[in-house]
Amino acid sequence: MSTILIIPYRNREEHLKYFIDNSVPLLKKYMENMKVVIVEQTEGKPFNRGKLLNVVFKEYEDECKYIITHDVDINPKKKAIIELYNKEVDNNVFKGILTSPCDTLAPIFKTNIKNLFIINGFPNNIWGWGVEDKAIQNRVLHYQFKKETNLLNYSNWKREPGHIYDTYFKAFNDINDRDHRFESKHHKLHYIMWKNLSNIEKEKCIIGNGLDSLTYKLINREIIEEGVIEKIVVDI
Repeated sequence: MSTILIIPYRNREEHLKYFIDNSVPLLKKYMENMKVVIVEQTEGKPFNRGKLLNVVFKEYEDECKYIITHDVDINPKKKAIIELYNKEVDNNVFKGILTSPCDTLAPIFKTNIKNLFIINGFPNNIWGWGVEDKAIQNRVLHYQFKKETNLLNYSNWKREPGHIYDTYFKAFNDINDRDHRFESKHHKLHYIMWKNLSNIEKEKCIIGNGLDSLTYKLINREIIEEGVIEKIVVDI
């Protein structure tokens, strides 16, 4: 398998169905050796996007070359898949395919899976929506990888209908039931301007908190479409 596209997921059935019905056929048609992995978090805790992504990095470590992180409510068109998703990425690069206006690496980036183990993946302790995308960028910079973007970000994409962003993507409106961000020292530490952190503070964001300390329980594994879509349910 060349590329695994990961969708962290919980309680967004409408968006997931739309993605499977509309985006997956395009991905199949225009990407070779691609697989979509949906990773679903069980109930009982706030959503943890970073830890869910870490689970798939671990589960598929030896099964692909590239990883693409993705959100369930973003649906790429043909142009985006051909020109952005399919693009080769240098070994030292994290390619931001679609990034937020807050200078982060989310929601869509592509990189060699080996790079994710070098930077220790995402932090496992960021519960609730937000900040994990800043944290992963901080780790990329700390390990002196190169971040590249296509200058596609939410601010212009949503405010300027008909702009170049609209030619690449179509997005669902978010469901307004996302878990609120937990205001904690973990969120604040990761979101502080990276250049202002001491080396010790930077190390605290990485060592012992990521892929090397990941724990989870695999609840279920389901093949939705052989060789194309797989769904795993995990308790984290």
